Amino acid sequence: MTEEIEESAARHDILNLLTVVMLSLDDLIEESNENSRQIIAQLQTTAVGIENILQGKGAIKNIMKQIRVLQGLSLALSVMLSNKRSSMVYECSEKINEIINSTKECRESSLRSFNFREVFERESRPFNIDISIIGVRIILLAHCKFDSVIGNLFQNAIMHGKATFMMAEVVERSGEIVITITDNGIGIPYEDKEKIFKNGFTTKVGKPGGKGLAFCREFLEKTGASIIETGTPGKGARFEITIPKEDIIMIS
Repeated sequence: MTEEIEESAARHDILNLLTVVMLSLDDLIEESNENSRQIIAQLQTTAVGIENILQGKGAIKNIMKQIRVLQGLSLALSVMLSNKRSSMVYECSEKINEIINSTKECRESSLRSFNFREVFERESRPFNIDISIIGVRIILLAHCKFDSVIGNLFQNAIMHGKATFMMAEVVERSGEIVITITDNGIGIPYEDKEKIFKNGFTTKVGKPGGKGLAFCREFLEKTGASIIETGTPGKGARFEITIPKEDIIMIS
């Protein structure tokens, strides 16, 4: 069951990143020359191919080949154009590959150590969003998908909250470590603050969704951690992740 959850979460994360890739490619078409448009067209075809595989419309054995093609083409495009959008496409392709590899590793061991600052910085890169990190530095022991939890918060802030800035603050409180992650997006209505952690809940009528934050809570709870949302609607989202003190390896 755990393996199924991990693979479903990976599929969800990759599909979200592919959405970012496709939107970025659409924007790049307008500012590209004939040579780069050919690469963009190949990237769009490859992204759709990966999406189809994840949705059961293609052979799963071909996914790694498609991901390698996505990485190679996106690297070529970022070198050719050297702008924010092309860099975002490349970072997303790299993140997709990381998700595949970490899912394989997760099957072997459900716990890993994480440097929170490194995770927060790394997960922000595919989205080229401004970030800030304040407070103590920590290395923690957490579920092997902890980085996907942070990645999901970035995805939601940008894709749903329209945020352009995210900040993390790490503090010791009552013998625990509390990581507060805030953004400057549209926020979450009071009536939805608990619903967003329910599998299948979405504010988009007639569209599937609502898995990411449900996965986040489930992964955190497996190691005794927790997550709640305490932001003010209209002023941005605010997620509080509480980590048991015994799972903190180092504080500096």
